Amino acid sequence: QINTERSSVKTEHMEMSDTDDECCQICLLPKAKLTMPCGHSACQDCLERIFLHTNPQYRSNSLNDSEEAIVSLCPTRGKCPFCRAMVNMFDLKFDLGSRTENIKQCLDPDPDPFLVYSTMDDFSVSPLSGASYRDREGTVSIFFPTDEREEPFMVKNENKIYFHHNVHYHGKSKTFSGSFDCYKKDNESSENIGNTESCEVIMQFSSDYRFFAHGAIS
Repeated sequence: QINTERSSVKTEHMEMSDTDDECCQICLLPKAKLTMPCGHSACQDCLERIFLHTNPQYRSNSLNDSEEAIVSLCPTRGKCPFCRAMVNMFDLKFDLGSRTENIKQCLDPDPDPFLVYSTMDDFSVSPLSGASYRDREGTVSIFFPTDEREEPFMVKNENKIYFHHNVHYHGKSKTFSGSFDCYKKDNESSENIGNTESCEVIMQFSSDYRFFAHGAIS
């Protein structure tokens, strides 16, 4: 009888552990989980609540480049709630170890079919079609095409720069994110040193899309 009780307790413990593995570590509910680049995971509702949050006390209509500005001003950017690593929401992937109704999206012919948020290929059908925006200093302007064959581009210091193809637009938060090639600068002289690196623009627009509320260049 004692052995039977021990076996029953062990089985019950194993069932509880299996259930815990399927639960989000933040809300503790049995939901499908998404994985961050740092390796930690949580459900989509909790992660969006973290990454779409902005600090209402931190306001600027210039494109800042500090980590504080990026986290405070830019929806879709934030820190992992477990290790505090910087995370781009558009890098979230389906956790194939958990059950998810959206797993069928992994069969789509996408460059990375496990990504949760797909890239924006045609801005002509978006609310940004034909729009242009300029920062407060007038040094950076961004233009969105009306033709599906064209790509959005930026004019900075009179140089026309096209964004890479992996641009994103998140309608819920009205946020645009696009990367481009920029020259590395010498830390002391601030002059270009010849080599290029990938930089990124993140912008959140006003509710009527007449202006961008804030953003950052990272």
